[in-house]
Amino acid sequence: MRSPGVIYRKYRQIRRKILHEKIQDAKRHLHRNCYYGRLVTYTEDGITRQVPMCMFPVEHGEKAPDVCTCPGECNAFAGKWTPKLVAEQFERELQDIGVMRRLYPELATLGWVLDKSLTDAMEQPSWLGKVLISMINCLEELLKKISGPRKRLMEKQ
Repeated sequence: MRSPGVIYRKYRQIRRKILHEKIQDAKRHLHRNCYYGRLVTYTEDGITRQVPMCMFPVEHGEKAPDVCTCPGECNAFAGKWTPKLVAEQFERELQDIGVMRRLYPELATLGWVLDKSLTDAMEQPSWLGKVLISMINCLEELLKKISGPRKRLMEKQ
């Protein structure tokens, strides 16, 4: 089994990777990342559809909202996520174990293993465990004493 230090380093590595990916995704010029972007839902012929709308003209008193066709080339694009906000949201998600299990199962698993290995390492064995450990140590010493002369006999032959 790997040591708690190795598991913790892997946990930190995966955590940094996920946070980096979330920050990069928040920086992309997508409709969902625009401060002025809204989804308008309408039903036509029994089919529900969503249309991305740009609310920049409405908020600046110009005219009705526009359909957002190309957010990457839009002059009104304003990102609503900063790296600091993304990091804070990520930390809140990690605080809730249910959300962490659903969204980041690899982090939940490593956290569980890390917590279990630290708990097991800190617990002292019971009196029976101490007796068994001392018996195993005695048997190992006996085996070393017995195997020493046997090796010398085999080397002489």
